Formats: sequence, C-alpha cells, structure tokens
Amino acid sequence: MNFGDYAFRIKQAKQRLPLPKLMELHGKKCLALTSMQCPFHADEHPSFSAWRTASGAWRWKCHAGCGGGDEIDYLVLELEMTKGQAICEYLQLAGLLTD
Repeated sequence: MNFGDYAFRIKQAKQRLPLPKLMELHGKKCLALTSMQCPFHADEHPSFSAWRTASGAWRWKCHAGCGGGDEIDYLVLELEMTKGQAICEYLQLAGLLTD
C-alpha cells in the first residue's frame, strides 16, 4: 500500500472511529470540550481535553505535558507503540485493514 492509500484509509477511519469512540474502546470516557483526568498519567487536577476542530477532526491535548494530537497519536501513547504500528492498529480497529 502506498502513502496515498494510507492517507485515504486514515481519513475514512477518522470518520468511522473518531477519538471519543476510540477512547471508549480502551475503557476511557471522552467528554468533548471539557477538562478531564489524563489517561496517561496520575492526574490530580484534570489536564486532558478533547475537541472537534472546525473541519470536523478530533484533537486532544494533555496540558500537563503528555502530548497531544489525533487518534493515531492517542494510540501511540495508549498502547506504547510506534506511529507506524499505531496507524495499522487504528485501521484495523476501524475495519479498514485486515491481517
């Protein structure tokens, strides 16, 4: 599969499996536009936020320093994997890549 194929499938996956649904699959509740406890560190004060951009894409950020990004960046941290592995995992979870 070439880069263009991956880019197209990632776009499809983001429609099928947006960040809130992805987090729910991993046992985390995602409440858009509210601060919540970060799933990546012991969080005494809610430092994690998720929001939908004007273009419809989902983004997240830990304001305590864990990072931020999209669904794939979330999987990188959640599952401690490389970006390439996270892309494959995300496409599989969204039903767009078979073994």
